Amino acid sequence: MAAAKRTFEVHEILQEVRIGAPPERVWNALVRETSSWWHSEFYVGGEPRSFHIEAWIGGRMWEDGGGGQGLLWGTVIGVRTAEFLQVSGVLDAPFGGPASLLTTWRLEARDGGTVLRFQQTTWGAAGAGTNASLDAGWRFLFERCLKEWVEAGRRVTDPAPTC
Repeated sequence: MAAAKRTFEVHEILQEVRIGAPPERVWNALVRETSSWWHSEFYVGGEPRSFHIEAWIGGRMWEDGGGGQGLLWGTVIGVRTAEFLQVSGVLDAPFGGPASLLTTWRLEARDGGTVLRFQQTTWGAAGAGTNASLDAGWRFLFERCLKEWVEAGRRVTDPAPTC
């Protein structure tokens, strides 16, 4: 069986979302209440029970499937509480890879609320279609799910966009 030839590419996603709450509240939702706003259609490792971001150097961004099962999305490589979080991970072939990911969240207080700046750089065999899918997925998670949770305390259950 012949191996498929893949092209090495670099792609970047940049997003900015305004959330009507102070950075400390957005941070707590982002890293301590992740399972509360994370949309059920964005779990990829089987039948998940919860989603976690451990906001310390070496911490994990991961799905807990129970019984020691789940999926590691990445490892925390940078953190400043209520300001900055950076995660390094991989994207495997079923999700458009193989590729490496560097994902960064920055929170900035502005006009009585918070601006969440999100950046994800992908390098490897992930093409423009994969990047567009990642962009749409993250946009839905932040603009709809996280924002709705922080501002109104409601979980979004609407169908997720096709990514």
